[in-house]
Amino acid sequence: TVQTSPDGTKYTVSELSRLSITISDHCATNMLLRELGRIDVVNDGYMVPISAVVNYRTPVSYTDYAGTEQSGRHRTSAEDLALYAKNLYVLYKAQPEVYQPLIDDLKTTEYTWGIPAGVPAGTEVAHKVGFNPAYGTNNDVGIVFAQEDYVICVMTESGSDSNAQVVIGNVSKLFSDYITKCYA
Repeated sequence: TVQTSPDGTKYTVSELSRLSITISDHCATNMLLRELGRIDVVNDGYMVPISAVVNYRTPVSYTDYAGTEQSGRHRTSAEDLALYAKNLYVLYKAQPEVYQPLIDDLKTTEYTWGIPAGVPAGTEVAHKVGFNPAYGTNNDVGIVFAQEDYVICVMTESGSDSNAQVVIGNVSKLFSDYITKCYA
């Protein structure tokens, strides 16, 4: 959306945040990161203190799903993402008036695959998907507001976006069913 806007279009931080979250607008994300002091400041000042099982800015090497050696930066782990979501949930519970707009944006993304596909209709899910066709990755991390609220993160790497998205939904359903049965 931002990329196709006429030159000189102005956005508020709130608008950029909404676009970044609800439709994964990467231009909006990059504008926000510049406003916050760039990715290294955000990573070192906010992300690393919460979790850095895989430091987002440190190069890593690994073998992908097809057995190919990969390397690069901008990697993370399910544990990191889940801990970021948990941190957001704790902040939201402590100060709902401050964090409600962010939670609302996360609840209204255009992506209905993944975690929301595995929970009963009407269950609220504040989630953020990530996908990169070049790496065959589809991921989803979210806060599920259920009988007992919980955080879930599922990361996949495969040759099929549609299959990966179904797998995330199926894993989400396993967790949802477990929580539901605990309260039956």
